[in-house]
Amino acid sequence: MLKGLSFLKKSLEDQKAKIMHIIASLGGGAENVEMSREEELMKMNEQFMKELENEEMKNFALEIELDFEIRLETTMWALKEKM
Repeated sequence: MLKGLSFLKKSLEDQKAKIMHIIASLGGGAENVEMSREEELMKMNEQFMKELENEEMKNFALEIELDFEIRLETTMWALKEKM
């Protein structure tokens, strides 16, 4: 379902870009349309970079947690063997 929504969103964005291009061609100010699209893409890029950074932090936290669990389990096994 998420792929379908992503495809629909991209399709709508493409249609919006085409309509804005037509408006600009009819005298609506092509510079403003292009700058607006460029600004929109830059904002999207910034948002994706933030999401990537958040996912990397989550991944790092999970790696630390996994390492801790492995060390704890190894220590517990060693203690059981000594008993």
